[in-house]
Amino acid sequence: MPHPFDMISKMHPPREAWKLKVRVLRPCVVPSFGNHEVPNSIEMILLDEHCEKIQATVKKQLLNRFRDHIVEGQVYRMAYFTVVSNHGSYRVTSHEFKLVFLHQTTVIAVDEDVIPKT
Repeated sequence: MPHPFDMISKMHPPREAWKLKVRVLRPCVVPSFGNHEVPNSIEMILLDEHCEKIQATVKKQLLNRFRDHIVEGQVYRMAYFTVVSNHGSYRVTSHEFKLVFLHQTTVIAVDEDVIPKT
């Protein structure tokens, strides 16, 4: 029987239909450049059961949809992302790529402790 979840280490573009079971580490609301009172994005690290990490971004347009549903330390089933190159000044993992949430992205909390806490 195939493993129902993908491994972070295998993620690459252009595929978007990835299914992950991950723990959220260090979610951080990033303020807008011109107005620090207005949030611009949420940046976080996702950790899978193999201790692989990847950065994920929720852009401004989707903040209201995901902000209250993503809790540090919680394990989630997540699916459907854009996978993009991980370059630039705000790089928090060594993974070649990072994930960007889409309107189709699903985030479902699960009661599971198989995934390490760090």
